Amino acid sequence: MSGAFGFSQEIGEKASKEVVIDGQNVSKMMSVTEITMYDEKGNKIYEKDSSGEETWYEFDNKGKVIHMKDSSGHELWYEYDKKGRIIHEKDSSGYEHYKYKYHSGGYTKYTEDGMMIWEYDKKGKQIGGGNGDNGLSFEYNDKGDLIHMYHGSVCAPNREIDEWHEYVYDKKGNKIQEKISVDESYEDIQIKGDDLVFTGNRIENHKESWNYYEYEYWKPGKIKKRIKYSTT
Repeated sequence: MSGAFGFSQEIGEKASKEVVIDGQNVSKMMSVTEITMYDEKGNKIYEKDSSGEETWYEFDNKGKVIHMKDSSGHELWYEYDKKGRIIHEKDSSGYEHYKYKYHSGGYTKYTEDGMMIWEYDKKGKQIGGGNGDNGLSFEYNDKGDLIHMYHGSVCAPNREIDEWHEYVYDKKGNKIQEKISVDESYEDIQIKGDDLVFTGNRIENHKESWNYYEYEYWKPGKIKKRIKYSTT
């Protein structure tokens, strides 16, 4: 894994783009903040963020990521069993970050020292996790959408925090509402759908209030490059 991609756009480059603010289309001066590349199989093989940090990815013939390297020199290797399930994650120093154990109900992911544990169901959905002071639990509907999340934590002696999230979706599976309860406080957030512009089965651009995306394609439906612009 070596070399760099050549781009017509560079991080920090400015351009005028049309975004949606309070339901109105507005021209804003924006800057390139993220560049992402994909291979012809849809695997993300490269990304560059707003700080200039670059990351490269390698995959096996089954589409499993086996190696990741960033521009600081940090590397990660991933190993899978015969069923394609991940079993080890190791870095360039040889340290094993996570281990995995599989069982009839799903699998358990845990750190080498056993301090953090995450539980997943058969479909790979996270259903719980935490350590001695923090706990998480998740609930999904029949479509696999997250509908409830609970976070319990101990932030100081004799001080516990209970945090609940509830998510509501429309008939198309778009998240339209989030309800948050933290101890005695409560917040109800209404979520407006993203503004998508389609040409056939290709997304030409994707407009949000503060971000704008442009795409290039290997062929219709197969993204090759995504450029993210953000307001300055």
